[in-house]
Amino acid sequence: MKKSIRIKITAVVLGMIVLSIVLCLLLNIIFLGSFYKENRKDDLYKSYKQITSIVLEMDTDSDEISEDVAKDLTTICDVYDISLLITDESVTSQYAYGDSYGNMELRLKELIIYLSADDDVNTGSTYRNMRKITDSDSVYVFSTVTDNFTGLDYYEIAAILDNNRFILVRIALENIESFTYTANVLYAFCGGLVILISIFVVSLVSYRIVYKLIKLVTISKSMAALDFSVKYDDFSDNDEIDLLGKNLNMLSNQLESTISELKDANASLRQDLVKKEQLEEKRKEFMSAASHELKTPLAIIQGYAEGLKEGVNDDPESCEFYCDVIINEAQKMNKLVKQMLTLNQMESGGLKLDYENFDINEIINGRLMASASLIENADCTVIFNHEEPVYVWGDSFKIEEVVTNYITNAFNHVKGDGKENRIVKISVIKTDNNKVRVTVYNSGDNIPKAEISKIWEKFYKVDKARTREYGGSGIGLSIVKAIMDAHNNSYGVENVDGGVCFYFEADTK
Repeated sequence: MKKSIRIKITAVVLGMIVLSIVLCLLLNIIFLGSFYKENRKDDLYKSYKQITSIVLEMDTDSDEISEDVAKDLTTICDVYDISLLITDESVTSQYAYGDSYGNMELRLKELIIYLSADDDVNTGSTYRNMRKITDSDSVYVFSTVTDNFTGLDYYEIAAILDNNRFILVRIALENIESFTYTANVLYAFCGGLVILISIFVVSLVSYRIVYKLIKLVTISKSMAALDFSVKYDDFSDNDEIDLLGKNLNMLSNQLESTISELKDANASLRQDLVKKEQLEEKRKEFMSAASHELKTPLAIIQGYAEGLKEGVNDDPESCEFYCDVIINEAQKMNKLVKQMLTLNQMESGGLKLDYENFDINEIINGRLMASASLIENADCTVIFNHEEPVYVWGDSFKIEEVVTNYITNAFNHVKGDGKENRIVKISVIKTDNNKVRVTVYNSGDNIPKAEISKIWEKFYKVDKARTREYGGSGIGLSIVKAIMDAHNNSYGVENVDGGVCFYFEADTK
């Protein structure tokens, strides 16, 4: 069973208090009587010395005590709570205090016999436990006596002074058992009251401590569950627990920061692993697609080369045809390899852009002039209306490659009845967001909706037979995607009435 620290603190503190009270009671029972007697004896000796010094200064020829001396003696008696008798050598009382019944005078007469006798004289059993003490000013005797009239025990000192005066100093010993019992009862009552107060105070203090510790336990549980939102906020006492709470808050913040960094590192590592897996997958796809794309031209080159070697046709025209086929396929392979290398460089992050301002219309005009043979073979109508330069910001060489791919793609796929219906239209439109949109439209068949998202993948071909016919590799649009991603601009394709429209955007500044 779990024990509360509050109960433990209360039990320990109260246990110490009870033990202290019990120990004090035992010490009172054992030593209070002896301590009280020694204290009373010490008071008797002190009062005796003071009284002796006063009496010795009195006039030896005078039978009376002056008022000043009497006042001093009375003060001493009051302070030490003693009884006093001073007589002359005839034992005639000169000063008495506390001798209401005259029994001190009778007692003094008995003691004078002992004090006046020689040391070797037998004074009887009355004085058996007495011993005379002689000092420079007096001869005195200390004894314990029980007064027959009052029934009280006394310590007393009787003395013969050098000025022939006798004194008897007596101090009462109360009933020590009754005194000890009364003192212990009072002490026990006070101890019980102290225990009750201590229970209340310790409960409050321990509750305060335990309340704070419960807060710390709650925070530690939240930290164990990786919840660092709970903080210690009770700094009212500025004690060690508050310092622990402050340090726990610091630990929580550091753990939160460290775990956040670890999560970021793990996320980055996962991204790296995913990227690595994607690159590996792309590499496999690239190798598979490249081998597939190269397989056909290599087979054609090999077949025609073997035909030439074996002299299938010896006439010069046939030989020239065979050579033209080999050269054409080799050119296609060369183009394919260059495109694959370019795309691989772009996808691996090796593409560097040289930004400059250039006229996009000039780029388009240049590509149209270079595509004269394609236009002739397509037998189409090309529409491109531009009246003034339109400057954009980007890598002119890479943007020109995008324009080339779009225009070439349009000429290869344009369809229609008659030249006037076989249309390739290029437009340059300024938009409101500091962009220029370049569109390339060709009449013909729409791209199937299921195929639109795939045409940007490398080696993907919608019409494989037709692509083979004009020598397409399926890489051109993948290069467009890589270039536009590097420029952080949009691109795409839309099916429109009577054809397809490709577009891309460029920044004006």
